[in-house]
Amino acid sequence: MRSRHRAWNLLLRGCFALLLLQGPSFADEVAADDGSLEPCLSVHPTTYCVGVIEEGGQVEVEFVFNNRGVSDVRLCYIVPECDCTLDLPLQAVVRALSEYRLIGRYTAAREAGSDIKEIIAVYTDCPAQPLIELELTATVKGGTEREIAP
Repeated sequence: MRSRHRAWNLLLRGCFALLLLQGPSFADEVAADDGSLEPCLSVHPTTYCVGVIEEGGQVEVEFVFNNRGVSDVRLCYIVPECDCTLDLPLQAVVRALSEYRLIGRYTAAREAGSDIKEIIAVYTDCPAQPLIELELTATVKGGTEREIAP
């Protein structure tokens, strides 16, 4: 019976030593990033400066969402808060520990010479970030042209 106890003791010590040698787990590394295992989104860029665009012209815009958390984040509702023509998906999912590229097509519908500053509201299911606002700026070509600084 003593030999069995000794064998278990050695086995447990060996397992513990292996765990110590292995180092921190993947979940610990993610948790160390922001102190929690909750989804953590970052967006780049938050302001997309198109520059000068012709009236009626189209340009593709891209915002990259990075999820550094260990659970998925739903982009529940993506809506431009303007009277612009901006083709975007209505919903999306940013998988855990990955990125999602939000790509849209913007059509300049305003008259030449006008400055554009559009806000895109992205509502999420993440309690820490329920709303993310993205900005798109441009100048419609013609008349008096001047670029908007982001």
